[in-house]
Amino acid sequence: MLIVIGGSVWLGIYLDESQATNFPIFTLALSLLGVFIALYQVISSLKKFLD
Repeated sequence: MLIVIGGSVWLGIYLDESQATNFPIFTLALSLLGVFIALYQVISSLKKFLD
């Protein structure tokens, strides 16, 4: 979970710096995407564990 969120934040920061954006849109978008992916992974794991 930490790797997915951390990797997406790092990629967002990298893209914001390389594109020289004034607003950190890539960091925000990829951070949210990383959180949703991590939550999906946790929910999937819990479903398998409970079955």
